[in-house]
Amino acid sequence: AGCGCNRCVRPHELECWGYDAYAVATPPPGQFRAVVGSFDFSCAIYAECNGVDVVNTQVPGTNKTQCELANTVVCWGRNNRGQSTPPSGLCDGALLARIRAENILNNTKFETPAPPTPRPACICTADGCDCLGQNPRLELEAAAALA
Repeated sequence: AGCGCNRCVRPHELECWGYDAYAVATPPPGQFRAVVGSFDFSCAIYAECNGVDVVNTQVPGTNKTQCELANTVVCWGRNNRGQSTPPSGLCDGALLARIRAENILNNTKFETPAPPTPRPACICTADGCDCLGQNPRLELEAAAALA
């Protein structure tokens, strides 16, 4: 069997086809962002809600909404060796990294301090720029380079 996300008619919904042994061609309900299939099982990642084509609706048979299932893995098909039982926390690493990055970004102050008054003159050399009065040695080297 094979599966794919149908982006043309029903965005992010899975369509599966082929031999349906172990119900491998019968995808679960919901909307997905990625799917991978094997001979006897398939797995997919639930899509994140975006308010456009993936909205927060109840996903039948899960007791959860689409947004609650976002970025979690679901597998279906044959499970005689645990192949369609994803390990718990499988996608937690990416989710936790995103949450941490958002927290850092949300706690960052994007401020530019006002320039000192009076503003010192700056000299640029091949070694970089320096404002007069902050590095006397570079001031002298810069002055000599300009002479």
